[in-house]
Amino acid sequence: MNNPLMYTDPSGEEPVTITVGAVAIAAAIGALVGGVVYTGVSLYQGNFTWGGLLKSVGIGAISGAITCGIGSLSTSLMPAAGVSNFGFQVGKAAFQMSMHGISQGFISGISGGDIGQGFVSGMASSVVSSVSMGINAAAGLSGTAGDVSTMLFGSASGGLSSKLAGGNFWEGAAIGLTVSGLNHVAHRVMEPKNGELYLFQDTERVEGYGHSGLGGKLADSGERAYRLVSKDGRIDTDGNAITGGTSEVTNEYYSSYDAMVSSDKVSGHYNKVMTISKLTYRQVAKALNVAYQSAQTDYHFITANCFHIVHDALTSIGLYGGGKLTIIPNTGFYNIYHYYTDGQYSRIINGMSPATW
Repeated sequence: MNNPLMYTDPSGEEPVTITVGAVAIAAAIGALVGGVVYTGVSLYQGNFTWGGLLKSVGIGAISGAITCGIGSLSTSLMPAAGVSNFGFQVGKAAFQMSMHGISQGFISGISGGDIGQGFVSGMASSVVSSVSMGINAAAGLSGTAGDVSTMLFGSASGGLSSKLAGGNFWEGAAIGLTVSGLNHVAHRVMEPKNGELYLFQDTERVEGYGHSGLGGKLADSGERAYRLVSKDGRIDTDGNAITGGTSEVTNEYYSSYDAMVSSDKVSGHYNKVMTISKLTYRQVAKALNVAYQSAQTDYHFITANCFHIVHDALTSIGLYGGGKLTIIPNTGFYNIYHYYTDGQYSRIINGMSPATW
């Protein structure tokens, strides 16, 4: 039941559905972008027509809806067994790049434009947007500032690539804005933020260094609505404390929060829990999937211990992970608690007083 490779859902994430509302919003935004760009360019060139405006609005709506669909499809992809998170992210970016290039080239072609220009602009803006989001996450640039940065670079790359391909800068920039805004940004903004991550900590284990685990809320209800992942040390018969060895890994699903925290995997192992809320279910699913991948590596107290899975999971979704060089689990847990404020993410600590801990 708890095999993470069952069916098509290795992360515990439910199959992604594209809601009518999300597609409608994306189509409306695409129509607005298409209309504004056409109006500005045509007025500057002195060839504005109402027919041209309606055509641009329609093409923009189609482009927005398709872009939204590609974004939803790409977020549903999960890595196969044995594929590193880095390799998966590179493959995912390549998939997005190809799909956006093909779709935008096709849209440009049926609208009377240049297929090559649309292909290059869609592909370039997708790559640049992916890179921009990665840099923003590494630099701690999140929220509105991070979104604006992604869309700015996505638009500029679409325009410049179009110009280099012999096309119109502003038409390419419109493609870039659509791709970066409706694929790379909109899914994070529009999705409900009902997901939560639970940082479990036993502050007394391992001679006071502590032991960490990570849980999460993946859905509102269901037998697999909650998941717990932890790296529970080295199997005693394998390796040693110096060289490391095969890890003992916990990967369990639960139907409710109460069922998770009352299980022996939690109640018998941890004495503190911190909740990071206001996350999308996709963010939670990705974080737990990364945690599981990290947990399967050989255990080593210095380079790959129980806290490292928490660090890897949080940083994979652009959150602070307790410090790049942190190796002591209690220190990492304490760092994360003090990093977040109630205005950004809720912090709910059971049984801990930061002033005296």
